[in-house]
Amino acid sequence: MKPILEHGESLRFYETIQTDERSLPFIFGFSDRAIFVSKEQHFRKDAIRIDRIPLQETKHVLLLRERTAVVWLFSALFLACGFVFGAVMMSNALNEVSETKITGYPFGMIAAGILIPFLSRGRRVLRIESVKGNYNWKPAMMVDRKSRERILDFQKRILSECKSLGIVVMSDL
Repeated sequence: MKPILEHGESLRFYETIQTDERSLPFIFGFSDRAIFVSKEQHFRKDAIRIDRIPLQETKHVLLLRERTAVVWLFSALFLACGFVFGAVMMSNALNEVSETKITGYPFGMIAAGILIPFLSRGRRVLRIESVKGNYNWKPAMMVDRKSRERILDFQKRILSECKSLGIVVMSDL
């Protein structure tokens, strides 16, 4: 999927990254007049579309660490729900309530609550701020170091290409 260019516009950078086989690819490109980013469309025939952000409307591009408070909140929520569902499931099983099924879902939620802070450690969010609004890209949580480094390298290339265009770039690297 390539961006549609205007008359006389030339594409300077275009790259795609897909973090794993289940996720949609992230597309980033820019020309001498605009930045192109992919955006996920829910409940549509085409799963992604390419948005055009004119360079005149672009304020700056940021690469920020993900907020840890939100990650810890989701982690605590998973843990609490896992313990509550597990306790209800086990009390029904021990009291021999009919139609009680013992599943691994509560234990999976507990494990996810424990793992989420470790998997999201060091994850960075790419944000493009423009006059009309902000665009954020959070890559998927990766388990292996090689995938994490590949995503970070891709984000650094995006920042260096934006610097070459004269866009203000901020990063916490």
